[in-house]
Amino acid sequence: EKRPLDHSVYDKWETLGGYAITDNGEWVSYYVNRDENDGKVVVMNLNNGSSIEIPRGSKTKFSPQGKHLTFTIRPTHAQQKEAKIKKLKGDKAPKDTLGILELATGKITKFPALKGLEIPREGGNFIAFKVEQPAKPKAEVITLIYDLAKNQVIDTLKNVETLSFTKKGDRLFCITKRKKSKEGDKAFFHKKSL
Repeated sequence: EKRPLDHSVYDKWETLGGYAITDNGEWVSYYVNRDENDGKVVVMNLNNGSSIEIPRGSKTKFSPQGKHLTFTIRPTHAQQKEAKIKKLKGDKAPKDTLGILELATGKITKFPALKGLEIPREGGNFIAFKVEQPAKPKAEVITLIYDLAKNQVIDTLKNVETLSFTKKGDRLFCITKRKKSKEGDKAFFHKKSL
């Protein structure tokens, strides 16, 4: 006799999605999720079958060279649920964390309180992202320029409203907002050679 399906069965069903593959076909990533669950991202090397699991991972994107994977790490399901119950918003709500996975080594670098990410479409060794820095009386959002080849932050910018890389990733265009400055808004290309 077949047992009827109920919610206890549905809760165990996993959803797969967010598929991505590197241009060279060596790596693939996807997420696995269940209701009332934190989920994970799976990153698999198609040449040798090895894989890396990233708890609470989402929003994956491979670098144009296929050597890194960027992703967000969500707050736990319990943290999100508690924030919803307490109606926490803005600065008080739990924040995502940016993760940068170096595929060759499996090393993950994390940057908490992610506010935005920009990745070139076709090339370059750089990414730019905004993170919230605790400050008094109000948190400050800064922009970090990260060199994937060196695995390090190479510059920090303040007051950047908009970021956009050129298609090949060799230049970064920025617009700053200066509400209380005589200079006003400013548009510029990032000064350092990318």
